[in-house]
Amino acid sequence: MLSRASTDIRIRFRHNLFLQGCVVWLIALWTLLAISPNDRLDWIVENIPVFIFLWALVATYRVFSFSDISYLLMTIFLSLHTIGTHYSYSYVPFGCWLQEILHFSRNHYDRIMHLLFGALMIYPLNEIGTRLLNLKGAWAYYLPVECVMAFSAVYEVIEA
Repeated sequence: MLSRASTDIRIRFRHNLFLQGCVVWLIALWTLLAISPNDRLDWIVENIPVFIFLWALVATYRVFSFSDISYLLMTIFLSLHTIGTHYSYSYVPFGCWLQEILHFSRNHYDRIMHLLFGALMIYPLNEIGTRLLNLKGAWAYYLPVECVMAFSAVYEVIEA
């Protein structure tokens, strides 16, 4: 028998067409880009954090649901990351195009993604801080920036 809390969550998810659309989009994009990536081992390793992140979102949905704008920002980041994992970041066509147009010595898609991680994840982290941790004032803006920098540093250490 389902508890009342799990039933409420299913009803909430069932009525949120936007969130359902984000989930369908990510599943479709991931499935499409899972077909013959440039480097299968690299693709698997770079998708592990995505699965951990998505598992955490699902596991905490009962306790904390983000706003639609936060889900949109996370979906954009995960979509761009999924594209990067398919091409092994160094060979993403957009990065190659920028490299050619701007005469860069290398494909900078990975650097663009580092910038976008910060830009796109600040709002959801601020939402956690203000709604869940009751942060106010400067702390509500400072802590999300620190969290983004900490997550980025940990990811780089693991990647190295």
